[in-house]
This record gives sequence, structure tokens and C-alpha cells, in this order.
Amino acid sequence: MKGTVSLVFILFLLCCLPIAALAHKVTIFAYTEGDTVYSQSYSSDSDPVVGGVVTVADADGKELLHGKTDVSGHYNFPLPAKNDLYLTLDASMGHKATFILKMDEDGQSRPKQKSDGAGLIQIVAGIGCIAGLFGAAVFFASRKKQKNK
Repeated sequence: MKGTVSLVFILFLLCCLPIAALAHKVTIFAYTEGDTVYSQSYSSDSDPVVGGVVTVADADGKELLHGKTDVSGHYNFPLPAKNDLYLTLDASMGHKATFILKMDEDGQSRPKQKSDGAGLIQIVAGIGCIAGLFGAAVFFASRKKQKNK
């Protein structure tokens, strides 16, 4: 019985590990309105990235411009080219994020397609449910064996 409880507890801890790994992730998002590009940078807990360096490059990797995010995590700049732009956020302590701003023929950003696939949280939740069902099955099987003795 103690071994089963320990096994279930260890499985629970293993399911929680991937969530802790994303604790310091940073994200950058950008869109255009007219001839201005608006970018927003934030951490995994939705706090804005303050003072992060945003580098804007073209498809060939040539740097077009760079700047720092403000207290709201925003960095806005005039549209440097009508081609796809590659934005890289360099936050403190080595945290990095990239975003590709795809442009259409008119020089406006195309809306990002929403993914129909399962996200990381759904996958971890599914694994947690499976582990929980397995733990419950083992628990009830061990109780049944103890009653038969």
C-alpha cells in the first residue's frame, strides 16, 4: 500500500515538472496598423518585459532596427519594409523569444491562424488524468486484495 501511494505521488510530481519549466518564459507578439508596427512583450505570468531589447531583421537576417521595451512591455516603430519581419526579444538573464510578422502584398500583417491542435497545458492535463486513473485503479485493486486475505 505504501509503495502504491509513493508511486502515485511520484507520478504526480513528474506531471508537474513541465509546468515549472515554463515559469520564466518570455513572449513577443507584433501587428501592424497603417505604417506602424506595434509589439508587446510579456513573461509567462503576464508581467510586461521592461527594458527588453527588440531587434527587427528582414528574411536575410539583416538588422533593420532595434530598441527597448517601455514599462508596459511595448515597443512601437515605423514599418521599415513591406516584407516579412523577424522580431527577436532579448530579455534579462538570457531569456529570448522570436516572432515572425508575416506581411501580405499591401504591406499589412496577416492575421495569425489559430492552431487547432492541443496545447501544452491540455497535453499535461491529459497525462495527469491518465496517471490519476491509474493510481485509482491500483488503489482499489490493493483494497480488494486486502479484503480477500
